[in-house]
Amino acid sequence: TAVCTALADNEVGRLLEVLDRIQASDNTFVFVISDHGEMLGERGSWFKFQPFEWSVRIPMIVAGPGLKVGRTEERGVSLMDLLPTFNDLASDGNPVAPVDTLDGLSLAGMLHGTDGTRGDDVMMEFLGEGVYAPACILRKDGFKYVYCRNDPPMMFDLGADQDERVNLAGRPQHAALEASLRQ
Repeated sequence: TAVCTALADNEVGRLLEVLDRIQASDNTFVFVISDHGEMLGERGSWFKFQPFEWSVRIPMIVAGPGLKVGRTEERGVSLMDLLPTFNDLASDGNPVAPVDTLDGLSLAGMLHGTDGTRGDDVMMEFLGEGVYAPACILRKDGFKYVYCRNDPPMMFDLGADQDERVNLAGRPQHAALEASLRQ
């Protein structure tokens, strides 16, 4: 893993050097992303196909004109937000109308630190190995709800239980919240 990380870091560095050399740094946005996380031994698992934060969170590092260096955003976003974001950034805030509806939302305001209205809601769906029906995951207002027709539901308070060890699903004191998230 360290060798892969060093190689990726080196290649991004080379790209940034070229942008500087051709004087394109002032009008180019660079996004470094991944498609999913990795458990990396957490809970004894080395797989990516888990509903826990280690597996579903992805890195997204962005550099570009007008963006504050070193700024961290805590709100969740989705890969579906990238196309509307690219459209917004490439058109200076006057995006080209899409041919079809886009599911994501532009992150341009968030990247510039001017969007305080966007929530921290993220919906995910997993249809790969290990599930016999779609696994639906919703992160909303600091809670995560996981529903898969063939498995018991899971619900975690990510603020109080960052390691997702205490399943709140099925507990009477959380029944209303669970019903809301499931809906």
